[in-house]
Amino acid sequence: MKEIKSGEEQPLDCPKCKEKKGYQFSDFILTHYSLGYLPDGECERSWYSDDQKILNAGKTAYCFNCGSRLPFKINRAEE
Repeated sequence: MKEIKSGEEQPLDCPKCKEKKGYQFSDFILTHYSLGYLPDGECERSWYSDDQKILNAGKTAYCFNCGSRLPFKINRAEE
């Protein structure tokens, strides 16, 4: 299977769209989401933790337009 580095041009058309509409990939991360409440119970604010641990770095490319799996992988070795 073809492999590209993240940020390189899309090498192959999407099997569904039949065009190069861009690609995406995602990481599975561990993070914390917090909610802060005032004494009367009203939600004051919410936030995600600053540090996010990557549990699995994504290598599978998906079409940015339709979400179909693309016929190439992302090489993340140098990130």
